[in-house]
Amino acid sequence: MIRDPSRNFLPAAAALAFSIPIAGCASPGDYPSLAIRDAERVSATVEPVSPNATPAPLPPPAPELADRLSQLVAQARDAHNRFGQMRGRAESALGRAGGSGPGSDGWAAATMALADLTTARGATMSALTELDLLATADALKGGGAPTGDTVTIAAARDEVAVWVAAEDGVLATLGSRLRN
Repeated sequence: MIRDPSRNFLPAAAALAFSIPIAGCASPGDYPSLAIRDAERVSATVEPVSPNATPAPLPPPAPELADRLSQLVAQARDAHNRFGQMRGRAESALGRAGGSGPGSDGWAAATMALADLTTARGATMSALTELDLLATADALKGGGAPTGDTVTIAAARDEVAVWVAAEDGVLATLGSRLRN
């Protein structure tokens, strides 16, 4: 194989071009010291925060936001109550299905009851999703500092999240019973 001589030239030329400026850095002369100067020293006076200091109270949320949060929590509570009512029907359907396998009437009825229960969970999850959107919008608006809105949204979100987690647990338990 014949090698092109210009291909060997390019790396050598690049190495030479980069070494010339570096060599200039090593030349003798008077250079400033790299020691810390007085202006670079950090000096400050800090007073510790009293452990008994109470933070300033946060302002209450805007009335429109408070109303919307109440609506979302009420929507989630209603959906969670419907979920609880439907849970009994799903458990009964699973009990009637017994050990019947896929394709049987009992198994189909239990599967439909679980699907209805999953749909009921969706209504609770919808409220949680909207609360998440409100929390995100508030965080973007507030620049990260907690506000009265932030605390109120978080409290509503936490309440609904507990219901969603409970519903997820029920669905997981009943779903495993159907598969066994």
